[in-house]
Amino acid sequence: ATTDSAVQFATTTTLSKDLSVSTGTGAVTFTGAVDGAANLAVNSTGATTFTAAVGGTAALTSLTTNAGGTTAINGGAVTTTGAQTYNDNITISANSTLSSLGDRDVVLNGTVDGGYKLFVNTGGATIFYGAIGRATPLVSVTTDKPGTVNVVGGLVQTTGAQTYNEIMTLGADTTLTSLSGGDVTFGSTLDGAYKLIVNTSGATTFAGSVGGRTPLSSVTTDAPGTVILTGGAINTTGAQTLNELVDIQTFKFVLSSSNSSSGTADVGAASSPNMVISNNETKAEQYPIGELQVVNLMSSSNSQSTDSTAVRQISEAVVEKAVSQIATAGKSTLLTHLVVVEGGVRLGKGVAFSTVQGRPANPPKKKEGNQQ
Repeated sequence: ATTDSAVQFATTTTLSKDLSVSTGTGAVTFTGAVDGAANLAVNSTGATTFTAAVGGTAALTSLTTNAGGTTAINGGAVTTTGAQTYNDNITISANSTLSSLGDRDVVLNGTVDGGYKLFVNTGGATIFYGAIGRATPLVSVTTDKPGTVNVVGGLVQTTGAQTYNEIMTLGADTTLTSLSGGDVTFGSTLDGAYKLIVNTSGATTFAGSVGGRTPLSSVTTDAPGTVILTGGAINTTGAQTLNELVDIQTFKFVLSSSNSSSGTADVGAASSPNMVISNNETKAEQYPIGELQVVNLMSSSNSQSTDSTAVRQISEAVVEKAVSQIATAGKSTLLTHLVVVEGGVRLGKGVAFSTVQGRPANPPKKKEGNQQ
């Protein structure tokens, strides 16, 4: 311990027992690698710098930094058997992997910045309490599975991909942005009573159900790009606005809002006549289309506009029959780019379904005469 004086570990540091370094405002610098099966705590309101890998040869038991300073991770990796808790703001100066081999929590209580890739590997909880990439966007963020990831800081900003491979929970209204069109992938379920905004010109993939346990407040994606839905449902208490091509890759998918007064789901480019889905599923009317069913397909305007010539890989007669049924029931619809593909239904811009259902196996056969 020192009083506001800097401490530097000039060579490789091997821990044979627990070590606590306290310097007040003084900087703490580990110039070489840090190894050893012991707990390391660094308490400084100045700068803490790990120049080389931590736990690369012999994993530490745990690593903790205190609040009020900064931590620079320059060595590319921090490996522990137990928890990692960073109570200050972090800068990464190399592609960095934070790993807990014993599946303990990795908690980042401050912001994280730096133009590099960040990987967090643990079967425990990964918690982002601060904004990620606000000052300097990261290249990418990836979390592994199993485990959970909690996003509480409201923002994750990268130039490339964001891949959340585990159960995800929102702890605040959250915006996930890829500035250069990287894919944003939710590999498991997503819950939390907050707003979710995803901004990327790449693919946004919801591989698990969204809002199945705790409905989100709303879900919004920007244009251009693609939304890929394979998880079975998106449940919100408010609006769902998907402003890009939507690709449903399952034979049963439900978009629903529990707010009967204002909940809607819009799918399509903002400049196109978006389709608005009724949010009251108990009153939804069903119209069969061959082996599929379209539920509550209607336009936000009162004028009917159909374009069966834009439909490919499905019988035009089947589509026209469905349009006729919808019109007879007093609904109006705009059908554009409805394509039945192997394993699901692809929805073009301006088209939305509150529910698409089909037989659980054997997708509809492609009609050779209707293929492009």
